[in-house]
Amino acid sequence: MFIFRLYQEMKKLIVEVSSLIKELRLLAKLIRLRKPGMVFLKIVGEGHGMLQFKLVLPAPGASDVVNREVSIKIGESDPIQVNLPGGAVESEIFECPDETEVTGTLVDIDDATPTPNRSEPRDFSFIVVDTIAPPQPGEIGITIVNEI
Repeated sequence: MFIFRLYQEMKKLIVEVSSLIKELRLLAKLIRLRKPGMVFLKIVGEGHGMLQFKLVLPAPGASDVVNREVSIKIGESDPIQVNLPGGAVESEIFECPDETEVTGTLVDIDDATPTPNRSEPRDFSFIVVDTIAPPQPGEIGITIVNEI
């Protein structure tokens, strides 16, 4: 009798665990398809009236992200699409004049087969502004020109 009761309880437990596993798989899929985090802009240089910048990307939200797709529009130019490896956290260097609007999206793509899953796009928008001060002047010296 005891063994039969134990068997029945084990059957119930297996059904509950199976249901929990299904829910966890659905939750994992939902998390994997969420938007990537915030995108930031980092000025890395200037010269000849142009500012150089990179996009600083959030870490991928899932371990199976194999590709990151950045679409970027600088000022009035046509959008550029850049494909980066799944672990990339910075873009290549872009250039634009001071006070230019930069907009775009970031999408993470996983390794599902036969068709990879794409996250919702993360939109970003910046105005690139020159905030780089010139370097500190060198040491100031004196020259004695006359003795009175």
